[in-house]
Amino acid sequence: MLKYVKYVILFFILFLTLKGGDTILNGLSPWDAFAQMGKFSTVITSMTVGFILLVLIVVGDIFVERFFCRYLCPLGAVFSLTSRISLLKINKLNDKCGKCRMCTNNCSMGLKLYSMNSIRGGECINCLKCVEVCPRKNPCVNIMDKDVNPSMASSFAIAIFAGIYGLTNFGNSIITKAGIASTNSVVSNNVNTADTSQNSVSTSQNTKYKDGTYTGSGTGFNGGTTKVSVTVNGGKITDIKTVSTDDTPRFYQYAESTIPNEIISSQSSSVDTVSGATYSSRGIIEAVQNALDNAK
Repeated sequence: MLKYVKYVILFFILFLTLKGGDTILNGLSPWDAFAQMGKFSTVITSMTVGFILLVLIVVGDIFVERFFCRYLCPLGAVFSLTSRISLLKINKLNDKCGKCRMCTNNCSMGLKLYSMNSIRGGECINCLKCVEVCPRKNPCVNIMDKDVNPSMASSFAIAIFAGIYGLTNFGNSIITKAGIASTNSVVSNNVNTADTSQNSVSTSQNTKYKDGTYTGSGTGFNGGTTKVSVTVNGGKITDIKTVSTDDTPRFYQYAESTIPNEIISSQSSSVDTVSGATYSSRGIIEAVQNALDNAK
């Protein structure tokens, strides 16, 4: 029954995203918590739920192979549904089986292969361990109802991925040559809106600002307004302080502990957002840029 939990998680994520947008899950991802483990105290205070989930996943993996993949991964749930129309399946006739159950014992997903004649997609991830370990060579890879050598199946999969990659690059090349897209059209992940992407021209280290303290505002998580003061001394950014914020505290504190220092270090508002506090980061970046526009 545990294998159905990932479908519940998938539905839960889709429901929350449709209701509250892609920011409503900020701080809940165990992978965001893992990515920020170098700032442990911040993870504990700002990403508590994500950290707890990460610990549970690690403990589960100690006792069960591929614990997260089997029971919790929402992307695994998507693949499980779509792979049911796969052209590849594994045939394994029960009447040719012995009593060793080596296929089942070595299955990465814990499937009861000893009781199946064939399996296509679903919970099977096509690791082909059952094909490799069977002493009777009973399981076999089948593509479009034809048994094939496992190495041929692997080559077939590699060829498909290589073909998709090649077609994608070829298509991009054609589009670029046709003038539909530009090779320089890179979208920055630290700009809040199209308007700010035009106004937030990189303030390089060579840019000089008028000395003084300037105030700017930006929009952060859930539309919360953030106001900051930026101090310029000797033509350089020397200090950034929060004047006020309507942002969600746990996300804002996470972003505030990193973004101002990076802006001062680079002397530019063109810095990366903090994973797990993307919108709060954008609010600070926009507010700083707004202040710097007055300092030029």
